[in-house]
Amino acid sequence: MKKLYNLVFVVMVSAVLLTSCSAMKEVEKDYQNARNPQLPSDIIGAEKLITGVNTSSNLGDVSWRVLFNDPCFHAIVDSALANNLDMEICRKRIQEAELSLSVAKKAFFPSVAISPNGTISNFNSKTTKLYDMPLTVQWQADIFGSLRNAKKSQKALLEKSHDVIQTVQCQLISNLASLYYQLLMLDKEDAIMEQTEILWAKSVETQKALMQAGVVTRAAVDRMSASYYSIKSQIIDTKKEIVVLENAICRLLGEAPHHITRGSFDNFVMPSQIGVGIPMQVLQNRP
Repeated sequence: MKKLYNLVFVVMVSAVLLTSCSAMKEVEKDYQNARNPQLPSDIIGAEKLITGVNTSSNLGDVSWRVLFNDPCFHAIVDSALANNLDMEICRKRIQEAELSLSVAKKAFFPSVAISPNGTISNFNSKTTKLYDMPLTVQWQADIFGSLRNAKKSQKALLEKSHDVIQTVQCQLISNLASLYYQLLMLDKEDAIMEQTEILWAKSVETQKALMQAGVVTRAAVDRMSASYYSIKSQIIDTKKEIVVLENAICRLLGEAPHHITRGSFDNFVMPSQIGVGIPMQVLQNRP
């Protein structure tokens, strides 16, 4: 009777294990199908629904080097990817995950331990030497899949680390792009305001000459002068904002504040066509 109970117990455990393995395979299959959906050919957005815009591809497939074709910006991003502190933390975590996965893989192999030792004894002027070298071999049979599950867990953590660094890299590039092109716009604004300052200074001199000729009053000259000094104060504020943005970029670069070498806003050219795509295609690019 006891043997019968043991047999029933073994059969029940085997059935549970087989059922769980089958369910796990079904979950993995559904996940892979969700990651690679078969889209119908006549789905909305598969053709050019907007004149001049191709929706058959999506913006997520466009490299940031193509979207932002400024060589100076490329150099800034390359420096940030190499020196940014958040990126360095992500790289160290990937190395940690890789080592943990290596340890989980090696757990399938037997472990060998050697503990050599020796003793020397002296009795009645007679020396006795004893040597011992015990060898211990241990091997864990992965009957219930604990080692296999630990390996899968470490592999998932490694993939998660790669996804995290991809997310941090995306955020870093987008923040740098926002700051960089704000900087270019402020440079353009500063150049226009400096030209306006020169023209306004000439206008003030003209108003003073007209006042001496009796054409305009002193009040007109004062209004013109007030506008001129307002422009000069705006130039100072713009230069201050430029320094603030340069310091923000340097912080992302992991460097001390310094002047940022940059291009011109007039040379910025967007691609002629950008594929909008459909939401499902765009979401496939996410970690």
